[in-house]
Amino acid sequence: MTVSYGKADLLIGLDPLEAVRAIDGKSVWRVASPERTIAIINTDPTPTIRTLMGRDGFKVDDLERTLKAGTRADQYFSARITSLCERIFGTKMYANITMLGVAYQRGLIPVSLEAMKEGIRRTIRADFKKNLRAFDIGRKLVSHPDLFAEHRVGVAAASRAGPGPTGSDRQDAGPTSLARTVREKAAYLNMRLLGKRRALRSEIAGAAGKRRLPASYANFVLGNRVVLLPTYGPKARDAEAARVLRRCFPGRVVVLIDCREMVYGYGSLHCATQQVPR
Repeated sequence: MTVSYGKADLLIGLDPLEAVRAIDGKSVWRVASPERTIAIINTDPTPTIRTLMGRDGFKVDDLERTLKAGTRADQYFSARITSLCERIFGTKMYANITMLGVAYQRGLIPVSLEAMKEGIRRTIRADFKKNLRAFDIGRKLVSHPDLFAEHRVGVAAASRAGPGPTGSDRQDAGPTSLARTVREKAAYLNMRLLGKRRALRSEIAGAAGKRRLPASYANFVLGNRVVLLPTYGPKARDAEAARVLRRCFPGRVVVLIDCREMVYGYGSLHCATQQVPR
């Protein structure tokens, strides 16, 4: 299903930078509008390559001001979702389902609770219990925000359920210390696993005792003359993904890059190279 320009009813922003792209009037990705769209935003910043190099920077407060101006400010919701998931689950990977719980509890998803949970059970079979717990935590984040004060739950004044965030304690991603930001990015990418060279396909959902990894070919990077395609194996599957992209971008060279190690950090090429919107 394709969402028309400015016609989205709900914007769930797992990354504040990517969420800003959805309201940028100059971007082909714009789906949000201030008259229609309600935004739910994770305010934990993910540093880009340029911020790690000290060549660029951004502040979450600035991004939030932009997001509030481009969506329905009276219904805006934000919180440090990935930090919360890391504290409870030890990983960021449940942040998306937690935000889904936030959206449901705020009445933004017009289906029954039973239907939502049954959908999670059928879609995520490997660890659906943890995902159901993450969904319920998102609901509680709305109904009992006082329990999560350290994660700075911010709700618009018209629908506030608890104290909002203050600007002074926001996490910024400016060019502070290159060594510090590199260490932070290394922790985010889970670098301790990079030397283990394990086959990724044994980690896919359904393998007993294995973690689910977001090995998505959609995480490609589009350049002026090239398309950088992350690959995960086996080779036949990678080749088919390359053929699809060559048909989509006939004027560009598709370059395959092995990302089996990188994806252990729950991201790939596009996640690591995302730009700062202007």
